[in-house]
Amino acid sequence: VEFCCWDIRPFHMIAGKGFIDLAQELINVGAIHCRVPVECVLPNPTTISRKCKEIATTLRQDVLRQISGIMSDINVGMTTDVWTDDNLIITCHFITPEYKLKSRVLTMAYQCSPQKKQKLLVSMHGFDAVVMNWVTDQGSNIIAVFTRYCCLDCQDHHALNPTKLRDSVPEIAETAKALVKFVKQMGLVSQLTKTVRQMSDTRFSTVFLGVNQECVELQEKLDSRGGRAEELMTYPSSPRCPAQRELEGDQYPTLNLVVLWHERLKRHCKPVGTDSRHQAIIRERQKVKIELVHMLAIFLWPEFCQLCMLSRTETEDVHQDTRRRIACFTADGEPSSEPSAKRRTTIVAEFEEWVNIPLNEIGDALQQYISCNHTMKDDRDMLGWCKSHSGSFPLLARHLRVISIPATSRSSQRNFNATGLTVDKRRTALKPSTVDAILFLHNSD
Repeated sequence: VEFCCWDIRPFHMIAGKGFIDLAQELINVGAIHCRVPVECVLPNPTTISRKCKEIATTLRQDVLRQISGIMSDINVGMTTDVWTDDNLIITCHFITPEYKLKSRVLTMAYQCSPQKKQKLLVSMHGFDAVVMNWVTDQGSNIIAVFTRYCCLDCQDHHALNPTKLRDSVPEIAETAKALVKFVKQMGLVSQLTKTVRQMSDTRFSTVFLGVNQECVELQEKLDSRGGRAEELMTYPSSPRCPAQRELEGDQYPTLNLVVLWHERLKRHCKPVGTDSRHQAIIRERQKVKIELVHMLAIFLWPEFCQLCMLSRTETEDVHQDTRRRIACFTADGEPSSEPSAKRRTTIVAEFEEWVNIPLNEIGDALQQYISCNHTMKDDRDMLGWCKSHSGSFPLLARHLRVISIPATSRSSQRNFNATGLTVDKRRTALKPSTVDAILFLHNSD
């Protein structure tokens, strides 16, 4: 209590891992050296700041070496987000050789110029741009930078873009904003079970979700004051809520979920006769952009490898692209699913690394994967299944690591939230390099 009150620190700080580890270390020191003046143990704040950057530099080099090794084997995913015009964060998503999904903050550019941000994105620690798959929002400042890279749309931002909503249905957007503003100005928020939020810069669902959750209470409050909100209460948003939560996860693969939720949302968004004019416009508007890599990801999910949700043409495109990628792996020296017969010592054997690849072997492995009755103990544990079947399908197991690419850029947005906790009114003098080091260490294991 004295610690929290004297230094004006939050009570939940006591339950934080950092404080617990520090307290345990001090107890261990006391157990070994008995009574020791604490001034002799705790370093100067300047020393801590300098040591923070040194540790971050050392660990960052180790992480970059690990990612570089993985990049030589398969593509990795990158997400970025712009907090303000002066701040940029870059997060790398990859799968380790032990089939563990990892995400690491590579850089937090704090208070840097637009020219420096663009230079940072182009250089990217010397990584090859060919093996990076970026997931970003649809801001014009971001799109202009990534024209030369392989870039995927953030599914949340693409589906829930307030600019597109205002263009198609300006009345409902402005009415929703006015309703939330009215509720806040009249002091009605404290009378509601759950709060209502104003429209976000990147997704308009926040305002509608709040209104829909409190539709009954809001209706009673508005009726008592002569207001009406019937049109807002019928907004079809329920299937979007679980989709948004699922696609924003970072502890499990999400790229393979895009096609499934796309099909579910398409089914929900078919116009019906009882729709209002605003609902019909929202339902018919394209909300999700599906790329080939999204279909590849669902194909690599054993439970859905027959691609029953895709058309015949799309299925053939996925199979053809998978065969092409597997052929590239085999050409690079990856062993095929079945060991080839021992060759005699001939001129061909001397240069067998360049010998033509029998296409039927690739086709047989692919067909065997499709026709197998796969069973998964955990539907989400694609990496665990891949690890246990890496001997049966070695090329597909290598190809499956493409699912490290996330469906959204939400991970980078979460890391920006940590930045807000780092830079507050009492810590405005932190140098950009110190903020970068703190965020990197906070995101490390």
